[in-house]
Amino acid sequence: MPELLNSKQAADKLQISPLTLSQYAREKRLEAVKVGREWLFSLSSVEAFKAARDKAKAEKRVKANG
Repeated sequence: MPELLNSKQAADKLQISPLTLSQYAREKRLEAVKVGREWLFSLSSVEAFKAARDKAKAEKRVKANG
């Protein structure tokens, strides 16, 4: 079974606010499951999201520096 993170744990790992994380979950930008009032995130989906975000930031920097 995959390791699950609550909103605070996932937000800390991504270095974003829990409100932003909840917005990403609602918009389906980040895979999550809502259980009651709490969003749960798999560790693997959080790590994949972070890797993709970091890659996009790096590519943007390379383009900016020409």
